[in-house]
Amino acid sequence: MPRIARLHAEHSAQRALADALKGRLVALRGATSEDVARLEAGLIECGARVKRVILPETQALVIGSRPSPDDVATARRRGLAVLEGGHVEKIRSARIQLREREQAQFRVAAERALGQARWLQFERRVRIAETAQAPARAAKPASTRMRSAGLRAAT
Repeated sequence: MPRIARLHAEHSAQRALADALKGRLVALRGATSEDVARLEAGLIECGARVKRVILPETQALVIGSRPSPDDVATARRRGLAVLEGGHVEKIRSARIQLREREQAQFRVAAERALGQARWLQFERRVRIAETAQAPARAAKPASTRMRSAGLRAAT
């Protein structure tokens, strides 16, 4: 696979992973109090809506360090995705990487736009200065213009 195609595929896969939980209703089960705090924060950061029970509209089950076999069996029967804490962390880190990459690209684009704006301002000032000097040059006597032109040619 060519390098650019591979990069696009990797970016698309990372974007899909980062958006995997966005807007989804997720049940968090079998988690200790430490797991709950960590996983709930990660899930919310991933854009998921978190509940502590499996509801009919639940789309995924996130299990903590002490999952109940009944919860896992229920999720499998209903065809729900079963995620562990490590999966949530991978999705969270993919979102962070994408956000940082987008911010870096924005900074580069903003710097490029500012540089172009500075260049346009510089060109405009030069044009204004040239047009302001043109009448002054035309007002000089011909002999002075010729003398200064000759001096420039001689140097």
